[in-house]
Amino acid sequence: MEKHDDVSTFQLEFLGEYHDIVIDWNDDKYKYKETQLFELLEPITGIPRQYNINIELYNINHRNGGFMYHYISKQASGSDFRNSLNSAATCNSIRNAEGRFHLAYRAYYDPWFGHTRIYLILLPESLVPEGACHYDFCRHKNTKTFFNKLKNIINNDQLNAKIASLITPNAEDVRREGREICKQFNVLQYFHSLCITQHREYDFESEAVRIVIGDMKLYLRTRG
Repeated sequence: MEKHDDVSTFQLEFLGEYHDIVIDWNDDKYKYKETQLFELLEPITGIPRQYNINIELYNINHRNGGFMYHYISKQASGSDFRNSLNSAATCNSIRNAEGRFHLAYRAYYDPWFGHTRIYLILLPESLVPEGACHYDFCRHKNTKTFFNKLKNIINNDQLNAKIASLITPNAEDVRREGREICKQFNVLQYFHSLCITQHREYDFESEAVRIVIGDMKLYLRTRG
């Protein structure tokens, strides 16, 4: 990791490849610096940034009562510390990670937006045991094969429009209905990997909720 007053750099591992990320804090092109990071990550993922809802950067101070992640939103302003790309917080996170991050992700169908959306997670490599998974980094879904299928879903405007057309306007539980429709098209399995489901099964205090999550059927075998 290299840090100067006007530039922060770090290495980002994504699907087995490393990318050098350079944040220029003095680049006048960007009124809000979070826009710069969204643009830097777009060519790495191949997903248009309008479908990237936010970026989560691991926060070293969360054990002292802070948030575990800094939530970097495209709609943030410089006065919104939690949701803006802050140089001090970013540099602390980079230093704690020794300049090396995994780029993880989660996706979901947004029934109000009418399209599949993704958010990205910058997780220090040191937090992920060799050959094992972390709550926010599943090695089974962080593969080119899995991600390319998800990317095709996100970039498929026709599919997303079809899903949107089947959702009942003003439905009582539009999220649940959206999940059921995604299941019919066999895309829900790319939003909730088995590994994440297993983690969540133990995180819920309610036994009833654990049973529902643990028994979640993510796809229909009869549809291709």
